[in-house]
Amino acid sequence: MTANQDTWKNIGSSKTNSVDNTTRKEVHVESDYGLTVGFEVNDNDAFVNDVQNLDKDYGHAFFYLTKNYEVLEFFSFGPSGLGQQGKFVSPYQNERPGTPDYPVSEAIKLFRLKLTQAQAQSLLKDTEKIRGEIISGKRKYTAYLNDTCAETARDIIKKTIPNIPDGSGQVKFAGHNSIISVVNPYMWHKNFKAKYKEISRYSLGYDAKQILPKGSGDPVASEPFETIK
Repeated sequence: MTANQDTWKNIGSSKTNSVDNTTRKEVHVESDYGLTVGFEVNDNDAFVNDVQNLDKDYGHAFFYLTKNYEVLEFFSFGPSGLGQQGKFVSPYQNERPGTPDYPVSEAIKLFRLKLTQAQAQSLLKDTEKIRGEIISGKRKYTAYLNDTCAETARDIIKKTIPNIPDGSGQVKFAGHNSIISVVNPYMWHKNFKAKYKEISRYSLGYDAKQILPKGSGDPVASEPFETIK
């Protein structure tokens, strides 16, 4: 090998590994966090003049949290059995055992809100706490006392997002002479629709009687999240 060839051979050589000589750049990938609130409010006769008639339809409200379009937690509070027959209310309206995984089985209306990481972590913590109370039996489902799907979901979200739509409205049902004011799915849906874009879906994209387990994909990932107003 000539002297000139030796010169070219040594160009770029190093006693240390080339990887060690490379300046490493740490790439920060921002995560997308979102809250999706859903409603089953499909009986027009159940909501007249802003009054929900429980004898026509209870309606339903639920939500789920996502990180990068993967489900972190699903919350759907509903009854898992009958209560005792009461003087003024039926076993369907009295205190009943509950489940945080009440299946979604009707056409739904969805609203999508973008969360910060701190908001998502706060909501996740509070959601898991209430899920535990329901599973343990500490928290019951009581339609006429406002301990229901909509009221419980609203209260969880409101701790982190104080200006979430309110959802308070009047309800009535047979065997009770007065109309009482509670958070209910129909009014909460109306309040959401006045503030955010509604997404109508036939279902969550799976079979009927469905929930969204942790780690499952966001069924409406193609729909954008809105900034909280």
